[in-house]
Amino acid sequence: MRTKKQLLNLGFLCAGMFLGGVLAGLAIANWSHSARRQNIDITPERTVTITLSAIIDGSDRFIFAPDTAYNEHSRWKPPQNVLFNGQPWEDLSQPPAGWPELARNLDLSKAKIVRGRAGDGLE
Repeated sequence: MRTKKQLLNLGFLCAGMFLGGVLAGLAIANWSHSARRQNIDITPERTVTITLSAIIDGSDRFIFAPDTAYNEHSRWKPPQNVLFNGQPWEDLSQPPAGWPELARNLDLSKAKIVRGRAGDGLE
């Protein structure tokens, strides 16, 4: 048989655990609501890999933006045999075929190069 003090301690313990659970639940609900309010996407990200291959004997930059993609050539020879996702990219002043559809839902702020110098790739 438990004493009055033990029963009182057990009551405080149960009440404390209940209150702790309620507070944890409220914290999770508030965080989730806050994330939705701030338009934070809490769904898994989709990864798209873009391949770009070319013979480059000069100083070039390939610019990718949601509304356009193009080559910025500085000096020496312009890029040759340029392939974008395996398809020829002939006019480097214009986006490659299919870019508007591909770029429509991409977050380019998170793009990164995934392979070293010879054969760079953009993820």
